[in-house]
Amino acid sequence: MKDDDNFSSEADTAVCEMTRGTPLLAQVTNYDSATGLPLIQLWSMIGDESSLVYRQMVSSLVASL
Repeated sequence: MKDDDNFSSEADTAVCEMTRGTPLLAQVTNYDSATGLPLIQLWSMIGDESSLVYRQMVSSLVASL
């Protein structure tokens, strides 16, 4: 993510395309100490397979680790 904690418009579009019409699973991994907001891993569930959405974004070159 960028310093302003927002994804680029390309990343926003990619997430919408990757997750449209698919069941999603959000797993809370921690909480932000400053805001108290949950930090999550977002999984896309397709059939018997699940994939980490952020990993798909990195593979698509719209996000970096």
